[in-house]
Amino acid sequence: MMDYKPLPCLSDGSYPSGVKEDWLARMDVIRTDLQWFLQLPYHRFWSQMVYQADCMDMINSFLVDAPPFYIVDEFRHDKQIWDIYFEIYKLVFCVLKRLGTHCESENNFMSPELLGDLLYKNYILTIPTLLDMCLLYGRDCHSDVADIISTIFTVQPAYFDDLQATVAFIIKTLKFVEWKFGNSTDVVHHSDVIKLSSVIDRGALDVAQFRDLVIHVLDTAATLSIFLGISQPACEVFHHQLFELRLVKFYENTIPEMYRQLEKLVNKEDTQPLYVDLKHKLDITRVEFLNTFKHILGHCLNCCIEDNRTMACYRYGSEGAGTLPLWLWGSWHVTSMVLRELARYLYGSEGAGTLP
Repeated sequence: MMDYKPLPCLSDGSYPSGVKEDWLARMDVIRTDLQWFLQLPYHRFWSQMVYQADCMDMINSFLVDAPPFYIVDEFRHDKQIWDIYFEIYKLVFCVLKRLGTHCESENNFMSPELLGDLLYKNYILTIPTLLDMCLLYGRDCHSDVADIISTIFTVQPAYFDDLQATVAFIIKTLKFVEWKFGNSTDVVHHSDVIKLSSVIDRGALDVAQFRDLVIHVLDTAATLSIFLGISQPACEVFHHQLFELRLVKFYENTIPEMYRQLEKLVNKEDTQPLYVDLKHKLDITRVEFLNTFKHILGHCLNCCIEDNRTMACYRYGSEGAGTLPLWLWGSWHVTSMVLRELARYLYGSEGAGTLP
């Protein structure tokens, strides 16, 4: 199968001669391949997926290179481009849904354990693939994506181990961005795989480097916000590595510095369109990071609520449990004192001081 490639365009938004036609022809081939692939019987579909690696290569190329929600509007101005893109968008998701289904009918099924082994041992679905899927489809197809994620983690618990490694990697990337903006004393080595460009020396950023960092941080924030809003078990993995505390530090120190660099580098008369675009992206980043923190903290609150409910039922019975303060039953209108107590419960007395 042919890989998906983004449509190249010039700085003014126009397309070089012949590029649009070539891209449309490529998309037509991909559409035909996907339609054929989805029409295969159950056993042939899985044979193709397991033994023909380029099937998943095409899916992964689309998940990686297709425009996410914060830039997809750039496609809508050309109906011909948008129509074929959106058709492929739907077909790729149909493939992903089929991959997350172990029983299609009474005659076409496999055990959940076999599904988990096929997906995991053949590297058909990986944590990066699931994260890319959340970013691309999590807003439009929230319930379907949630079902796929839930199924994957249920049929193959080994994905949780991979997720732990992914969290550690994300923390490293945030440290790298902190370091680039002068908010970290951590040493970043030339051999680190997290570097975003070939030039890693900390110093004055140019506009292109700054733009790359903004998009990288936005992509990370949006992906985490959607993924953790979909998967409660994933919130537990992130909390286990105290990711929310790392996020607080990044939000309080690095995000303001990014705004300062934006004003310094881009707020000029000849770069106003870029300035408006990057400022909008930074604003979205802030919201997505706040949502990420809320999802993790909300999971912790729910765990505390359940623990207190169980304790109250054990001590006072089901009727006595109802006399506990309202905030213990899930109200989001908690006071700062309650949050401090929660922080002490989760992180100890030192960690309580790191909450915003």
